[in-house]
Amino acid sequence: MKPPKYLKKTFEYIHKGDILSLKKIIAEEIEISQLVLPSSQDSALHIAVRTEKSSLVEWMLNNGFEIFLEHQNFDGKRPLHEAAIIGDLSIVDILIEKGAEIDPLKRADWTPLMLASAKGHLSVIKKLISKNASCDLINKDGWTPFHLACRDADAEVVEFFLPLKADIWKTRSKNGRTPLHTAALHGNIDIVSSLLNKTDLYIDDSDSCGNTVLMDAVRSGKLDCVALLLKRNPHTLMKQDKLGRLPIHMVAEAGHNNILSFLIKEYQLDVNSRTQQGETPLHFAVKENHIETAKLLLSLGVGVNHQDKNGRTALWISASSKNLESSNLLLANGAEDIVDQYGKKPSDFI
Repeated sequence: MKPPKYLKKTFEYIHKGDILSLKKIIAEEIEISQLVLPSSQDSALHIAVRTEKSSLVEWMLNNGFEIFLEHQNFDGKRPLHEAAIIGDLSIVDILIEKGAEIDPLKRADWTPLMLASAKGHLSVIKKLISKNASCDLINKDGWTPFHLACRDADAEVVEFFLPLKADIWKTRSKNGRTPLHTAALHGNIDIVSSLLNKTDLYIDDSDSCGNTVLMDAVRSGKLDCVALLLKRNPHTLMKQDKLGRLPIHMVAEAGHNNILSFLIKEYQLDVNSRTQQGETPLHFAVKENHIETAKLLLSLGVGVNHQDKNGRTALWISASSKNLESSNLLLANGAEDIVDQYGKKPSDFI
């Protein structure tokens, strides 16, 4: 029986796909069950799957390494999780043929189908679905494989999922987000368009924080998504989140000037719109030190000395955030050193 000092050499052979050397080790009666990395708990089979050498994986599974078929590393991932992530259909086929569980949960409750969906590996998705992988399982955040496809995949993957189950698109995460929220936040115009055309998702639906699909599109910085959503329902521009913020506040906070210009030009939004706390878009722009956004708002007539409910002006916010450039811009445009209701003024921070 060879001691664990051969562990490093064995994993080098696996990385290289050196089956002849592996055969020799096995012939010398290396204990296969010892071939687990202590730092990650990755088994020899995990490593082999990541090499994307299907012939190596198949040989190992036929020569004693099948004991690792359901082995979990420190992340809870099994070899099938690894194959789903890299999108290697041939290895997925081999693992399934050898009896790998189709819907094992890794840490945070991700199945192989979820991982393949997040990566957009359509061939692997189809294989797993054909083997009865569940579209209904959710991870710790309440996301289904379809949610994940809408986040990171492409329209072809989403189109594949839509006919699989009635109302698959109606699912909501634990914080109330729909797949349309997800697609909009990631600025995927093709998926947003597909969902709007093939479902009856309401684009003014809000999540648990009051965020609408439009708000997420605004944050993404993708003007085409924003324009498409507003073409469907311009009234969502006036919907507030639970803090009383409108899309114009969020675009100022994100610093997407092309979207800000579009909203003001096409929809005549008020640049002095207030949140429940009395903040204007200028408050948000200078807090994040978005100089060009602040310049744009000032050129459009935003009130430089407007105070929120705490008596804080944009200059107060900028100074307290140590944003010197924004503070200088505001001072050059008439900002005053106004005391808030707690006795603090901008110059106290500069």
